[in-house]
Amino acid sequence: MALTRESFERIYRYEQDVKTKERMLLVLNVMYQGKVSAQVAKDLHRSKAWACEWLKRYDKEGTGGLKNRQKSGRPPELSEVVICQIKQELKESNKGWTTKQVEELIIKKSGIRYHHVHIYRILRKWGFKQKVPRKVHVNTATREEKDDFKKTETIVSKTEVRPPSPGEGFFKKYFELQIKKSPVSKSETVTAGIFKTASGWQDEKYYLLIDGVPPGNIIRISNPANNKIIYAKVLGVMSGIRQNEGLNIRISNAAATALGVTEQDKFIVQLSY
Repeated sequence: MALTRESFERIYRYEQDVKTKERMLLVLNVMYQGKVSAQVAKDLHRSKAWACEWLKRYDKEGTGGLKNRQKSGRPPELSEVVICQIKQELKESNKGWTTKQVEELIIKKSGIRYHHVHIYRILRKWGFKQKVPRKVHVNTATREEKDDFKKTETIVSKTEVRPPSPGEGFFKKYFELQIKKSPVSKSETVTAGIFKTASGWQDEKYYLLIDGVPPGNIIRISNPANNKIIYAKVLGVMSGIRQNEGLNIRISNAAATALGVTEQDKFIVQLSY
């Protein structure tokens, strides 16, 4: 049975998962406010295909269809001892390793067989990066070089890569496009709180809840205590939820970490939009 707009908005306000809340915002705009899905997707910085997929899921499964499905199961984990042994052998090679060779090494050390895609993920997690030989035009190569070229595989270098430090966020480029169309017209100092979500820790997609600003807009947030800056996308409103009393905005926990916030209950930030 279809939900009334009032019921749907109530569920939307109390939803804590950022990704689910964004999908509910799509449904709210298209199904309950009659907006064009392509335009709503554009406002949310998403593709038409993304909008189409989640609208279909909602039509078939209701609000439950907007949540992430549980995965069928994770591959078995390697022990710390085996990981150290494998990493050591990878580092000692001067020529690098193909994914096939890494697969065989893992089987030899642990007896576990992984799909090549999962092996690639493991190597990235361990800090190894891809190394692809430079292509040489076949007309200038010897016969032996041509044969080697045809058999060339992507190999893994032993060079380790440090994970990037938190930056200003994925949405900075969209803020710059936004202010070209509509220059910054409002700056204010507000009291902020935090909401917890798994989003933003890897992709630096930061979010906030605020009244009076349309969802999808990007806001520049700065911490006056250390001058750190991030850019966050408006996901919804603050009003109507008792826990938000005394706060002007809430930002995702990844956003708070990027701003260097140490307080958990209330803190001061500056907004520009």
